[in-house]
Amino acid sequence: MSPFFSNQVYMLRVFLFFFHSVATLITSFLPIYFQASSLDGTQIGILMAVGPFVSILSQPFWGYLSDKLSTVKYILLFCLFCLFIGTVVLFQTDTFYILIGSTALFFFFMSPIGGLSDSLAVKTAHKEGISFGSIRTFGSLGFAITALIGGEILQLAGVETLVYLLLGYILIAMLFSMKISDVKQVKTPLTLLSASKQLGIPTFWLFLLVVTLVTIPHRTNDTYLGIYVKALGGDESFIGWAWFIAVLSEALVYATSHLWMHRLSELTWILGASLLFSLRWILLSFLSDPLHLIALQCLHGVTFGVFYICAFQFITKLVPAHLQGSGHLLFITVFFGLSGMIGSLGGGFVIETFSPSVLYFIMGLSSVIGSIAIVLFRRYASVRQSTIGRSTSI
Repeated sequence: MSPFFSNQVYMLRVFLFFFHSVATLITSFLPIYFQASSLDGTQIGILMAVGPFVSILSQPFWGYLSDKLSTVKYILLFCLFCLFIGTVVLFQTDTFYILIGSTALFFFFMSPIGGLSDSLAVKTAHKEGISFGSIRTFGSLGFAITALIGGEILQLAGVETLVYLLLGYILIAMLFSMKISDVKQVKTPLTLLSASKQLGIPTFWLFLLVVTLVTIPHRTNDTYLGIYVKALGGDESFIGWAWFIAVLSEALVYATSHLWMHRLSELTWILGASLLFSLRWILLSFLSDPLHLIALQCLHGVTFGVFYICAFQFITKLVPAHLQGSGHLLFITVFFGLSGMIGSLGGGFVIETFSPSVLYFIMGLSSVIGSIAIVLFRRYASVRQSTIGRSTSI
């Protein structure tokens, strides 16, 4: 059987489809659920910042545990089981301060799943001789299709039914997680101290620092896109269409990654995506019609899609093979954790004080500065390339 259609690859694709369906329901509609629960912009910002804050602690922990136990599958299964319980608790809570705690519990188990599953996808792709994008595409398809279907369902049934959609998709993802397989690799004795020392690569940490200038605006958009659509006069179905078009374009980028990624270095693609991020946010800041916002979502693929897959591959080359679970999750921690926390808190303040359009203009300026920082990082990385000890293309 062709590696493209092997049972392991197939099961991993289906798992990614349903897990990212869970992710789209959280990203697209949880802020709207909070808004419908009579929470103001500042409170929503605090709650949406709790998840990224918790992920800063939980993702390295689960990444280290995955490397230590040499398993991704059973960590995923355990986290999904606990996420199911955490979802029930979250949607039974109606007091703001208790809601902070239940949100923290929810994201403690939710946050590591994406990074670990992508790490497994990278290893599986390498083992089977296929591209990472050909596997990761199915996560994007799940995100896109469920955003569209979820938006229509919630528009008809009400956003309070979000909990039932979440529980259903989590349960299906849990069932398919039982069918995926770990990728065996050379076992290297690992302790927390040795992991910390071996991940102490200057280029690795500097890269994480530089990309935050681009990832903070991206994560701010993840949190407040739905609220911006509402401010422009759209409803839940508009939100669903906005995410559907965005992530469909992302899926196309992943599906064709084997055709374009090798033509330029990862850092060159990352720089191009950062420049397009700047253009995207600034254009969004001048909109007055939600239909125009939906049209601009086509840029999501060539911004986030290119940026994420190339950054993930760049990290893979920097980090030793037996520490890739930890390295990938540290990247995810910065991308979705630290950046998400800053974006949620800062974005809520800006919206409450000024307006969503001002927020998007600030996001554009941050991405411009981030693009300049990436140019400087490329020069630094080129000088250090001979000392990295790995065949990293700059």
